[in-house]
Amino acid sequence: MMFKDGFAGLERFSLVLQHRALTDRLDAIESAISACQCADLGKHETAARILPLLRGLTHSLPSHFATEARSKAVLVGQRSDAEIARELSKLDREHPRLLALFETSVEELGRCATPADRTSFERAMADLLTAVGELRSHEAREDALLAE
Repeated sequence: MMFKDGFAGLERFSLVLQHRALTDRLDAIESAISACQCADLGKHETAARILPLLRGLTHSLPSHFATEARSKAVLVGQRSDAEIARELSKLDREHPRLLALFETSVEELGRCATPADRTSFERAMADLLTAVGELRSHEAREDALLAE
């Protein structure tokens, strides 16, 4: 029993650390956007600066989401609260949509980085900032459940 409780605590700690790392990546993306705006860079230069950060984040999401899915059984197994189990399941169901938002942002900004493309840079940036906000909210809700 002691080992199981300890393992669940480690699972929670690991997920909280992953959430912090994702938050750092989101902060870096937003900082890069702000720096590009302050420097009055054009859409091609801005997209080129943001894309590596965005690709890195997007690449890490499937692994993070898989870790959460695997950890859910341990985290829920030690608790008797059915509401927490339902909330974690609800959050898990958001993962495909969140990943799709970031994959779409990579595609849109990738097109904006090429001079010949007519993709709306403003729309691509708005979509990216929406995705960033949604992932921040999602991770905060998961953190709140992990803290209970």
